[in-house]
Amino acid sequence: MTTIIQVLPLPNNIKLTASNTDVSGIFYDDSNPSYTPNGTYIATSSSYGSKETKAYNIFNGKTTSKWRSDFYKNPDYNENTFANPKYTQTPYTGDTPSTYRGGGNIKTKYVTKIGSGYNSTQHYGEWVQIKLPYSVYIYRYSLLTPELPNGINSFPKKFILAGSTDGEKWDIVHMRDYTEIPVCNGSPIIYNINSTNSYSYYRIIVTELADRQTIVAISQWNIFGTIRQTTNKETFSNVKENFYGLKTITEGASTISAPDININGPFADKYITDICTANNGNNVFTKNQDAIESLRKTYPNCQGITKETVNT
Repeated sequence: MTTIIQVLPLPNNIKLTASNTDVSGIFYDDSNPSYTPNGTYIATSSSYGSKETKAYNIFNGKTTSKWRSDFYKNPDYNENTFANPKYTQTPYTGDTPSTYRGGGNIKTKYVTKIGSGYNSTQHYGEWVQIKLPYSVYIYRYSLLTPELPNGINSFPKKFILAGSTDGEKWDIVHMRDYTEIPVCNGSPIIYNINSTNSYSYYRIIVTELADRQTIVAISQWNIFGTIRQTTNKETFSNVKENFYGLKTITEGASTISAPDININGPFADKYITDICTANNGNNVFTKNQDAIESLRKTYPNCQGITKETVNT
């Protein structure tokens, strides 16, 4: 059985209290030497607006705190304590959509290089990052952005989730470019994904904001993962899972993103290989029937999937 780990916020109500937080007191099954949740967690960002809006705030599961990038005419800017030069323009254009352009100085136009060699690409945008004391495959993550007055949407239009093993070389783990931007309304937007690599560094790069927004802000970035590569069944359908450190939860269709893989893709192959057999015709699948019918049409030899399979 695969254990889904509550990576952030930390279990046992442990909080990140600074950009570098040494964590202890997380009890876990130490039979897996790759899972070492006690250690140093380092939360950083391209910039921040004040000491109250630094990156570590978004990893504690709260809705009242946030990370906010630096911005034009920031009254809290202090050249003695801020690492970046003073912004001389809004980092996002404020158009429809609002595209990243930087703070007016080459040192305030942030870029993340993704890939290597001839396949590398540069992605510009304010970013927020976490370094974990162990490597993990992301199974699910969620983002919550602050509620703004007059119904203004603060959720990003276009962003990239990137992973790295050293904080220098980055790979794309997941990305979104919305035509219709979701609205949080106080609840995080949840993404179920299939990760092909594990990383100890993860970064969100925001390249475009919703209409007329000029500052990026995130209230929560929650992460669940696995130590070994695991097919996320929820990219096919909505199912119930037991999460280490959390009560049992069921995601609703309103918050689950559209599947990130095609039903005929490699992860579908792995899913069928793992849980279907050609002569398993006596089992009765009782949940998520529509999704399973789609699988059966693609893979006629899959006669049934057990309820027990879904709950493992």
